[in-house]
Amino acid sequence: MEKMKSEYPYTYARVSAMKSKLLKRGDYDKLQKLSVGEIIKYLSENEYKKEIDKYAVTKNGVDLIEFALIENTSNTYLKLKRISESKISTLIDTYLIRNDIHNIKTIIRGIMLGKPADDIRELLISATKNQELFFENLLKSDSVEKVIDKLGFLDKVKANKALADYKDSKCLVHIENLLDQYMYFEMQKSAEEINHRRIEGFLRAEIKNANLKTILKFKKAGKDNQEILSLLIKPKRKTLSLVEKSYDDIIKSLQKKNKEITEDLLVTEAQVDKESLVKIGKLLHQKPLSADIILGYLLAKEIEMRNLRLIIKAKEFNLDDEFVENQLVVV
Repeated sequence: MEKMKSEYPYTYARVSAMKSKLLKRGDYDKLQKLSVGEIIKYLSENEYKKEIDKYAVTKNGVDLIEFALIENTSNTYLKLKRISESKISTLIDTYLIRNDIHNIKTIIRGIMLGKPADDIRELLISATKNQELFFENLLKSDSVEKVIDKLGFLDKVKANKALADYKDSKCLVHIENLLDQYMYFEMQKSAEEINHRRIEGFLRAEIKNANLKTILKFKKAGKDNQEILSLLIKPKRKTLSLVEKSYDDIIKSLQKKNKEITEDLLVTEAQVDKESLVKIGKLLHQKPLSADIILGYLLAKEIEMRNLRLIIKAKEFNLDDEFVENQLVVV
């Protein structure tokens, strides 16, 4: 912490100020008791005023909050880059690769569903490593195949195999998995280039989480072990051992550590995500180095966005407070 103050005093002061404005546990408790309209008012009185004012003209209700969240998160990332020194900015770029992949997936899903480019564009995060023109070029595509062709950075053999699966099943899982593999490879490469061990630990935790969810999803769908193995990202021995187990046996082993785990796949995936975020958050709080303060803030902002989405979706679908409480992440 002291090293961050001495090396990057301006960035440290600004990030500390930004961190102090993140929503606290008490805020989430209040938000759960409010209606959607009251949540909009509450957020507009805090750090989301600019974005809510912008979209209030064309959006309302849950949609208004969703678009404000996307815009606010993008603005936060861009502000962080503006106030950061070169080395810290490189770290942020490494993290922003996640947003590039999010946007590519959003474009692919939108095109598959036949949505107009303008509707898809609204859902994109503007804070990315690639420039806006890159995504505009993808938006001009009239098929999923053309988007993949334009990417260029994917392994041709794997991309063709994923596209063949998509044509047969009209399911994007193999394409999205290939994009995730690329994302983690690029983030890991960047972390090694800037010699940042903590972000490498962060990535290992995320990869382990992604692999576990892949195994659960495909076991539940009755897929064979060979197909599951082909979708895993740099699996370790413990992860590989799970592939040999049945879905029920994996659930039972997870329940020993987390009583909220159930046979319901969606509930279990949400719990797996929550556990992973809490572990990563604790990792970044252990004797934080200079860049860890930035990475910790980025993760905290991502968690805030996840929590707010959880609360508004619960309002939209009339889910009870217990469900929200079980999924809420507070690090």
